[in-house]
Amino acid sequence: MNEEDLQDIRDFDRINAAIERGDEELIPSAVVYAILDDENPIKVWRKYRGLTQQQLADKVKISKPYLSQIETGKRKGTSGLCPCGRAYQSGP
Repeated sequence: MNEEDLQDIRDFDRINAAIERGDEELIPSAVVYAILDDENPIKVWRKYRGLTQQQLADKVKISKPYLSQIETGKRKGTSGLCPCGRAYQSGP
């Protein structure tokens, strides 16, 4: 084995350990493909995390109708949706 192979093994072990600790996660291909197919990313992540619109709206302190309009493209989100990332980490 050469040094590059050994480094690949160390990197693999480091990432696996991070996944086991919960510091990193694998994203299912269905989530990636849905976003690449132009589905609304907020909706895709919400569904992946098992959240209802009401649960996510409550977590980010917006109304459910406003979230629905964002998910359907009728309205644009604002910087107020930045907490969505943290909401997705915690689940329902």
